[in-house]
Amino acid sequence: MGARSVLLWLLVAVGGVGGWAQGRDSCYTGDCRPGARCRGDLRVPLHYCPGQPWQQCMHVDSIRRALLPLPICLELDSASLPPEELRTVYFPVDPTNPEGERVLIFSLDSVWQDLCCAQRAWACICGKQDLPCTCKVKVQFITDSSRFFPGSHAAATTQGPMCDSCRPDFTIRLNITMWFITSYPGYQGNDSTGRVHRFFVNRSNLENYRRVIYNHDSGYVAYDLCLILIHELGHIYGLNHMDLCDRSYTGGVMHSAGPAYWWDISEDERCAFAKLYCPEMVGIVESTRERLVSGVNRVCFELPTLLPVTLELYTLEGRRVSSRHLVPEGEYLCEDFSTEGLARGIYVVQLLQGASLQRTLLLLVP
Repeated sequence: MGARSVLLWLLVAVGGVGGWAQGRDSCYTGDCRPGARCRGDLRVPLHYCPGQPWQQCMHVDSIRRALLPLPICLELDSASLPPEELRTVYFPVDPTNPEGERVLIFSLDSVWQDLCCAQRAWACICGKQDLPCTCKVKVQFITDSSRFFPGSHAAATTQGPMCDSCRPDFTIRLNITMWFITSYPGYQGNDSTGRVHRFFVNRSNLENYRRVIYNHDSGYVAYDLCLILIHELGHIYGLNHMDLCDRSYTGGVMHSAGPAYWWDISEDERCAFAKLYCPEMVGIVESTRERLVSGVNRVCFELPTLLPVTLELYTLEGRRVSSRHLVPEGEYLCEDFSTEGLARGIYVVQLLQGASLQRTLLLLVP
């Protein structure tokens, strides 16, 4: 698609600035497991660098590794903030009684958590969510209807993929034009009262939003800001709308209306991202997972036979850290692993015994 904007078309769904993610407290990340499992028939729509042809239906095994380093971080653009009256947004619990009890669904002070949530969601797939930022993308709130034309249901847009280098001009634009936030697909035209009927909900305010009684005629609806940002950041990483070419694709956040359906990152999307940025992690089907802390840790395996065992420790990049040969004495093998000299990160313990292969993912924390 080159430099053309990629629009997220949202369908009807039921349902001072605190800074940005780096340097703040931890944020909600959801499923932060490393690696991916790919199904053999998966076809992925990618769009690479401007000037290169858009690959609408590329077999997953044909994806070339992207050179863009991880992670991309999101930064709130202080020059494009919502107007004062939209920096704190409340919805009525009962939309038929807009003057009754209200709940907070959006606060500008909580946006940093949504930025953090989105950027970690992708980096977690490659186990790089805690690394320093290699690129920054600005997030803007747009009120100018010439950027989101009247009648557009696009909640957000981005310029396209970063590809193999950071681009300082890249932005994610969130639609808060008056048409968008005061209209609803069930309405005919604008709401002349100017009340906010459609907006973004902070991930931290989801419980509040769940209290809002859904009523199609009243139409108070909000979209999870973290999911919106995950979708747009997925485009910057090079993923297109996954529903474009694969009928067997399981709905996820990169569906053209995925965030409107509250779909998170699917296994197909994890596979496509891992193929692009950490292909060495694709196909690691671990038997178990262990969390290591500094010192000596014991990892155990259940053995099918008493044949000699080769136990190897690898980094996720495939570098062998250690190897030892053992003769088991029973149906269980437990070995101590020292973390001395190992950097924080994710490792793979591989046990070979005849034709049997077992793997354990190890998360090493300080």
